[in-house]
Amino acid sequence: MTNFSKVKYFKDLSRLQKFPREFNSLQEYIDTVPSFDKDIIKDNPDTFYDKRNKSNFMRITGGTTAQPVQLPAWKSELDHLRLPSHLGRKWYG
Repeated sequence: MTNFSKVKYFKDLSRLQKFPREFNSLQEYIDTVPSFDKDIIKDNPDTFYDKRNKSNFMRITGGTTAQPVQLPAWKSELDHLRLPSHLGRKWYG
């Protein structure tokens, strides 16, 4: 089951858009959940992570906008993201 209840942004979005309890594929998730950009994260930083799960470090990204955004990160991400680190970049060209 997809659990949007721990992250306020997705919890609120799920309630407004009536997401299914489960997604059958990654494509269904992509087609259903609207994408968001750095401005949304920057304007609502506390709504994008579960505050009960204390982060191990902060990621700072400025990209081409030169407007840094800090994001909480966890050591466990390093193991899960090592191989597909460029997948998101590929999706967005």
